[in-house]
Amino acid sequence: MVATLHNEQRNVIKFCVSANMTPTDTHKLMQKGKFHVSRSLVFKWHKRFSEGLDDVSDKQRTGRPRRSESEVKQVREIISEDRRRSVREISDITGISVTGVHNILTEELGMGKVCALGAATPPRQRKGNTC
Repeated sequence: MVATLHNEQRNVIKFCVSANMTPTDTHKLMQKGKFHVSRSLVFKWHKRFSEGLDDVSDKQRTGRPRRSESEVKQVREIISEDRRRSVREISDITGISVTGVHNILTEELGMGKVCALGAATPPRQRKGNTC
């Protein structure tokens, strides 16, 4: 979702470059529409497209991924055994940092709330009518 939004923004900037608009005019145009991007970002991409860059997509990056599937699996197994374990306990068992465990619980496993006692709970459902 974020990647496609960035690509749309870059396509608008690329179009403005081909229409010989200045970076300032491009930024003003984007602020009027649905794209609210910083001035420095517009100037950076405007310069790149002016210099001949054609590709709007991000380059592949090398390096270590944020978290591995084995780490997510470890945390999932520990939580399935005992949902009342704290983030710190899971960190001590797995060797993953406290922040890493918290991110796995919230982002990967969708556990949106960690109560004061440290027990991970699933997110609550909204009451009322939803569209």
